[in-house]
Amino acid sequence: MSMSSHPANRSDISQLIRALGQARGSLRATLEQIEQLRDFYGQRVLRTSIDPYILTKYYDHVEEDRQWPEDTTPEEFLASLRMTILDPRSAIYLTDARPPGEWSIYFVGRVRRAWRGPGGSDRIVVIFNAEQHRFVTGFQPDDGDEYVDGQDGFWLWPP
Repeated sequence: MSMSSHPANRSDISQLIRALGQARGSLRATLEQIEQLRDFYGQRVLRTSIDPYILTKYYDHVEEDRQWPEDTTPEEFLASLRMTILDPRSAIYLTDARPPGEWSIYFVGRVRRAWRGPGGSDRIVVIFNAEQHRFVTGFQPDDGDEYVDGQDGFWLWPP
């Protein structure tokens, strides 16, 4: 299945997430599957425009926590999350820790200089509920990869 001719649909992604999740890391995702996950969550699940939910996350992480520079707009915040998901260097983590059986997918990428605010860190984490195909949040955890490692899941990418 080629990404350009036949992008993955919701059902394909759900089946892929469950198969990879149930294998708990013993089944490796192919490069094509990783590209499908990035495309699906980055282009189809993450909102394309600013809405009240994105504004709430923007307020929490940009204005309140100061993880992004103070002059960051909501559009720039959303763009930084999308770029993190789509960046082939960003890692991908899968967990069903909360609630059990409900998979979450994390995209973990480096913070570019333009995205680092006074309360920022070296990593951006973008989280989705993989069962409901819903954006949860995007932020810069103080402890970077250690935050993700503590979520009781496993790394899908890099292999």
